[in-house]
Amino acid sequence: AWHAVRRRRVLIWLAFIVQCAVAISIQVVNDVSTGYFSHYGPARGLANAHRVVRFEMAHHLWIEPASQMFFRHTHHVLDFTITWSFVSDLIVNLYVFGHALITLFVAMWVWVYRRRFFPLIRNTFFLTNAIAWFFYDRFPVAPPRLTSNLTYRRHPYTFLDPLYGVINGANIPVRARFNEFSAVPSIHIGWATIVAAALILLTRPLWIKVLAAFYPFLVLTVIVVTGNHYVFDGIVAIGDVGVAGACAFGLEFPRRWLVGMFTSRILPWLTLKQRLRLCRKVASTPTLTLPSAVGGPSE
Repeated sequence: AWHAVRRRRVLIWLAFIVQCAVAISIQVVNDVSTGYFSHYGPARGLANAHRVVRFEMAHHLWIEPASQMFFRHTHHVLDFTITWSFVSDLIVNLYVFGHALITLFVAMWVWVYRRRFFPLIRNTFFLTNAIAWFFYDRFPVAPPRLTSNLTYRRHPYTFLDPLYGVINGANIPVRARFNEFSAVPSIHIGWATIVAAALILLTRPLWIKVLAAFYPFLVLTVIVVTGNHYVFDGIVAIGDVGVAGACAFGLEFPRRWLVGMFTSRILPWLTLKQRLRLCRKVASTPTLTLPSAVGGPSE
């Protein structure tokens, strides 16, 4: 019996790893496909970037230069001195590592404690990335750090690039990695929105809900200060998640309806012998939905 439980645990976590690998693969395919098979070059990305800037100016959203300039200055908080060097190192680590680790941690938590909601959240991730690919290919937008001839308060402004040498500017050609001139929507904001929504809806402590609501704004600050995205990119990402979530819910509802129909309409008509036979068959099949197989509480 112990070996059966251990085998079931291995299968459960293997299923989790496979699904995470699929989500990562979709994003990698997005990056590689736009890098190698993009229909438009840098010129279109730069032109669209200036269109985005004009849109933000018209709607009082052009705050990216002010945000970066604020953190470029040295600030003193109590006995701490906050310099641009410290801020740049912090936001680079949050951009590259924090985003992925926090998403993975929340996915693991949902898998262990709220597994019946995992398919909905997983499909939302999948569809968010799929919709993002359409924008990457059809509406490429250069990030602020690569956009020239920008002005702020009638003065020329050039964004600093803290990520230079980390995810860009290496000796490998850009097209061999990803298309840097396709930055809309921001997947960082998209994933942060999904994570925040999952924690707000599925957790009970108020302090976790508050931190979860603050998380997308933290990510927005990171992507703006690094010069990697506009505020517009985040707005599009939230819309992307909304459409993806609605589609994922639409896919999930029929499955739950069929399960409910079986248990409420079909199961009562089965004889006791047929029910016992069905229970034995289900018990002998490794399932991925039994909380006891994880060894943790169901709440």
